[in-house]
Amino acid sequence: MDLNELDNTIALETVMGSNDRLKAIRWLSKQNILIVYEVFKMKKNHFYKIKAEGRVEDPLLIELIAFYIAVKEMLAQTHIPNRKSRSGNFGFLRKIGDTRANQLRKSRKNLKLEKLLNLQGIVKTLIEEKQYSYRQVSEYLKTYHRFSVSHTKIGQFYQTIKKGQ
Repeated sequence: MDLNELDNTIALETVMGSNDRLKAIRWLSKQNILIVYEVFKMKKNHFYKIKAEGRVEDPLLIELIAFYIAVKEMLAQTHIPNRKSRSGNFGFLRKIGDTRANQLRKSRKNLKLEKLLNLQGIVKTLIEEKQYSYRQVSEYLKTYHRFSVSHTKIGQFYQTIKKGQ
């Protein structure tokens, strides 16, 4: 089987062009392990379905086709959180509920909390030694560190620091 024939067979069975298949693989590589696990569970089901239909004889080719179909199906179930990502904009995506999208979304750390942890010494000094209010600390961080954070977040952060001591 030559390269063009292989590509055409995969394109016909998956109803995906070669560029869309590459985008789907890139998308899958950026997902968390739970989504990858679900894709491979779905691949197993598709493998036996394709094998039972008997349209394709080569088992390796069936594995590849089943993989692409599973990734395509997972993409159809998933809401891509980053709309700026052009590699995830496929025509076959459909919207799902926000709760399901949040479950499938990559886990992300709280960025403001991480920045506050880096500025922990400054926050403690301003509150304890200079007697700044949480609002004044917020303005200070905005002015001198170009970091915008609410005074309530600073208050919660400071209280957790005090409990940890």
